[in-house]
Amino acid sequence: MVLLDTTVPFASYENDTVFWNLAEIGPFETVTIEYRVEAQHAGMFENSVEVDARSVDGSVVQPVGASNVVEVGVVVECETTSCAGLQSTDWGLVTVCDENCELTP
Repeated sequence: MVLLDTTVPFASYENDTVFWNLAEIGPFETVTIEYRVEAQHAGMFENSVEVDARSVDGSVVQPVGASNVVEVGVVVECETTSCAGLQSTDWGLVTVCDENCELTP
């Protein structure tokens, strides 16, 4: 997949990996990063995240992560007249890590 755009500026984008440095997050604060990607061919794609939290005083918390897989089928080329009934899909993919960092739907 190729990154198209994101709501939060990223620090770097190399080798299919995007890095964000979010230095202004307070304790128990949540940040949502919305982004768009393009699958350039059919197949299964894994989207994963790793959060490496560090305090300004130097203390480090063990990183936590989550991932999900999206399967992209064959793209059907069509003209607007023959595809008038097609609508984009709201996948609603939300992945939550519970207290044991076991992924739950």
